[in-house]
Amino acid sequence: MAEIILFKKKQSSKKNREDLKEKDNTFIDFVDSLFYLQSYLKCDKCGKPLFNSNPGITKKTSASLYNFCINCFNDYNDYINYLKGDLKGKQTYQNSAWVKLWQSWISYKGSVDSYINSKEFLDTIHKKTVVLTDNMED
Repeated sequence: MAEIILFKKKQSSKKNREDLKEKDNTFIDFVDSLFYLQSYLKCDKCGKPLFNSNPGITKKTSASLYNFCINCFNDYNDYINYLKGDLKGKQTYQNSAWVKLWQSWISYKGSVDSYINSKEFLDTIHKKTVVLTDNMED
């Protein structure tokens, strides 16, 4: 009888480890997707790959917190100029919906950045890293 109870405990323990591993994998996938959003290898706005071999393709200035392809960089500058009241060279598509799009995108990026840098998220990352490292040593 003791052997059956011991076997059931081992089964339960194995199931718990598998459940934890599944949760860890789900969390890791989630974190990967967040950090993919933050990738320095692609345009932050449209996702176009950025190639540093062609300096005309990527633009990042001290005025911009984002990595942009040349098209998104120019559009972002137009948005900044629009906010400053400079409407010279305004394109026909740059209407109130375009302004709302930029406002929403910047708000979204700020929310993602705030979340990634939150104490709770960083603590969870640290805990998961320790657990994963400990599991690798077993």
